[in-house]
Parts: sequence; structure tokens; C-alpha cells
Amino acid sequence: MLEFVEKLLSSQDNIIDQLKLLRENKDNKEVKKYMRALVKDNNSPYFKYCIDKYYFNKDVKEVKPSIRPLRPLYHLRKTKKIQSLLESRNNIIDQLKLLKEYKGTKYVDTYIKEYLELWSNEYEAYCIQKYYYDMDVKEVEPNAKSLNITLYRISFKETESKQEKDKQNGYAKSVKKNDKIKILDGPFKNQIGIVNSFDRGNSKIFVTICLFEEKFNIEYDGKFEKIKEAKSEK
Repeated sequence: MLEFVEKLLSSQDNIIDQLKLLRENKDNKEVKKYMRALVKDNNSPYFKYCIDKYYFNKDVKEVKPSIRPLRPLYHLRKTKKIQSLLESRNNIIDQLKLLKEYKGTKYVDTYIKEYLELWSNEYEAYCIQKYYYDMDVKEVEPNAKSLNITLYRISFKETESKQEKDKQNGYAKSVKKNDKIKILDGPFKNQIGIVNSFDRGNSKIFVTICLFEEKFNIEYDGKFEKIKEAKSEK
């Protein structure tokens, strides 16, 4: 299951170094298989630029990475209002400029504060400080590290059979609402959560986890295992 490729990718923390390392091993069968799937399925201009330049060594015009927008924190009250504001803009800077118009309202101020403290990466923190708080901060380049997950998933999407993929991701038909699961990868690795609902078509589940003594509702599409409850003795 592309174990060699997985080791290469996990040893580097950004897409450029990953692709350089893949290029050093371009004669490996797993790498060839992985790159065919990667090229076939990737429509992102930034991905194509990186692949062409750092794997195929082509002379291509530089493309800036697209910056994913902010997302709502589902445990907050008035989440729907925040979500509608966020979804009306398609990039983080425009989102923050719009949220700033509501600065002083408790639900927006709370959202910004918690996002900055709990969820933001370096670039998001820079944007929040500059465009919401009007701070004079040093510019930070967008972080392409979040692209790693996409690199990893594409390989398995193309090369695993449906049965293997379902087994690996844990989206078995036996998972039901209120089942207890253990998250096996991503930022919430080893967290225990309760299933609220699921979208089998898109291989997503909605889980409640507990962090910092607070409950958070998250959307998750990685690997997990169902925790079997011990049967009570009669």
C-alpha cells in the first residue's frame, strides 16, 4: 500500500521537499505509481507548478498557493451566523475584513479569539493580527504544509481497491450514531469521540470530542476504529 512512499512523504514537512525526495527515488515502482495518480487527479495550479518544477524539473512560471478560508468552530453559539459570513467570501483576507465589520459583537470576537488560540497556523495568525486587529506584523508566507494530506490521500485513492479503502478508513456499515470511536490520524490523533452523524458518500463523519475540558464538534474523514463497549454483567 505504498508504504515506501508514505515514509518519504512523512519525512518532509512541505510539498517542495517531498517532491524533491520523490524525485531522488523516481525509479522506485511505488514512486512511479504514486506520481501517475498524483498527476492524473490534481487540478490545483499550485500542485501542478510544484510537480512540474520539483519533480519533472521543468522551467515553469511560479504560482502562489491558494489559501484555504477560515472555517467555523462548531461548538460556539451563533455558529450559523459566523458560517454564513465566512462562506460569503472565498479567501481568508476577505473573510477577516468582513468579520471586522462586526467587531465588538460577542460571537465574532469570541470566534476570532478562539480560532487564534486553538486552531490558527502561522499564516492564519498573521492574517488575523493584521486584518482583524490592525496590528503591525511582519508578513508571513502562506504555509504549504496543509497540502501534505492531499498528497498522501491521492495515492491511496488511486491505488487501493474500494474494499481496502473502506477497511483502512474505517467507514464500516456497523458505525452508527452515538458510537464511540478512536481517531487514528490527523491533529486529533488518539482522541476519543462520539459519532453524531455521517456522510458515507463523501467518507465523512461528524464527531464530538473533548479538548481543554470543552466539547468540540468536528468533521473528520481519516482513519478511526470503533470502541466496543464492555457488556455489563447481568
